[in-house]
Amino acid sequence: MSLSDIKWGAVTIAALALVIVGLAVTVKIQHASNIMLSDQKQQAERDKTTAEAITDNVITAVTLMNDIYRATHEKKANVAAAAGARVVSIRNQLTSDACANTRIDSAAVEQLRQYADGLRQSPLRTDQQ
Repeated sequence: MSLSDIKWGAVTIAALALVIVGLAVTVKIQHASNIMLSDQKQQAERDKTTAEAITDNVITAVTLMNDIYRATHEKKANVAAAAGARVVSIRNQLTSDACANTRIDSAAVEQLRQYADGLRQSPLRTDQQ
């Protein structure tokens, strides 16, 4: 068989058929790949939305905790300042009082401390008490 005996038309048709089949397979693969990428994109968007919601919640919680800490710190500072002023006032009032320099039995002092601690630990008092 020589080159002149080959039917070039049939070869051309066979080659074109192979190219068309190859292109069809390529298009099918690309379509499947596009679907997969689209699914991955949607999942990534859902993950992003979830992460943003979690981050927003954490930021809100941290802000709230900072506000609570700041308010508590300011309240403690105010209470300490008021207590210091009361101590100074009481000391000034008791400097000339003879009873202020009198020694008190340690058992009586301990009873008063226990009573004061009990008042601090008791639940909120109402006006009826």
